[in-house]
Amino acid sequence: MRTPLLVWVFATFANVGTAAVIDTFATGNQGISWPPAQGGAAITDETPIAGSIFDTRFLHFKFGGPQSLTVTTSEQILEYTLGPEGRGYFQFGYRSASPVILLGGGQTVLRFSFEDAKGGRSFPASLRIATTSGTASYSWNFALTDIFRNNDGAFHVDVPLSEINGGDLSQVTELTFDAYRIAEGAGFRLTRIETIPEPGPTLLFLLATLPFAFRRTRDNLTSGHEINRGRIGSRIS
Repeated sequence: MRTPLLVWVFATFANVGTAAVIDTFATGNQGISWPPAQGGAAITDETPIAGSIFDTRFLHFKFGGPQSLTVTTSEQILEYTLGPEGRGYFQFGYRSASPVILLGGGQTVLRFSFEDAKGGRSFPASLRIATTSGTASYSWNFALTDIFRNNDGAFHVDVPLSEINGGDLSQVTELTFDAYRIAEGAGFRLTRIETIPEPGPTLLFLLATLPFAFRRTRDNLTSGHEINRGRIGSRIS
């Protein structure tokens, strides 16, 4: 029977959590560069964004070689570029006046989706997450160096929320991506940040067996039609 199978399929997918969008870079054009023309110890640009669980996005430089951070909403891209001289240091992130939920509603993975990246260059980075009960953190150390080097074209970087240590991820007020001592010439184009559910064993089993289940259903239906045609033919003769 196809009906029970379809009911099971829809029920399984309905029980899978939905993504919580942090940024699609569709709102809030921004652009800052270092060193700033007016001089100074640091530069920060913060702007309201729509369609996010957070209220605002900020870009920040404090020191380093010539570099830039740009959000272009017409392309839905956050782009980072570092010149051929000097190390790169930057931050970008999100703030909310009211605490937001990163861990909840079925979300188990924090995902960064990239359009591309300049690989083969040292790119140490970490995450810092301010919560109402303290600061949580996650460090890639130099892992992004290998990830950027081994991916050509679009790819994504996943961080299991269970590996982010400290703080209450259901009460988050700020999320910061912090990169430091980046090697010359590095860069990336980032298209989306979100928290997503990780497929559970039931869903993985379903995805693996669904084609066979539908094929068997189709074969049974075909066989049933052949039998019915045979019965009808016998009655006529």
